Amino acid sequence: MAVSTQARAGVLYTSLITVTTVNKTAQFAATSGGTLNQIEIDNTGNTAATYVKVYDLASSVTYGTQDPSHIYFAPASQKITYTSPEGFTFGAGIGLCAATVGGTGAGADSAPTSAVTVHVHYS
Repeated sequence: MAVSTQARAGVLYTSLITVTTVNKTAQFAATSGGTLNQIEIDNTGNTAATYVKVYDLASSVTYGTQDPSHIYFAPASQKITYTSPEGFTFGAGIGLCAATVGGTGAGADSAPTSAVTVHVHYS
């Protein structure tokens, strides 16, 4: 797992967390509560669209039994950024998974061909 954290003094966030191996297996960008202000998704390694599913959990994501708090669409072979100045509050942490199918439940966990890189701007 490749996760790195950098302290930032910014208007919207205080930490930039980079996870370079987001795929079907959950990766955890944060293991404590806070506010997600921006998420950048690099899906340039995939020729199919990818959905990044964000969970309010500090560990152990199980597809089909736990619904994500948010689902972000990343077009095929592109980078995209989503920003919320007010932010989204997470109580437990931030878990990330990526799939080629949006939504939740059985069948919504098909892994992208290549892992995506996700930058989480978090306070």
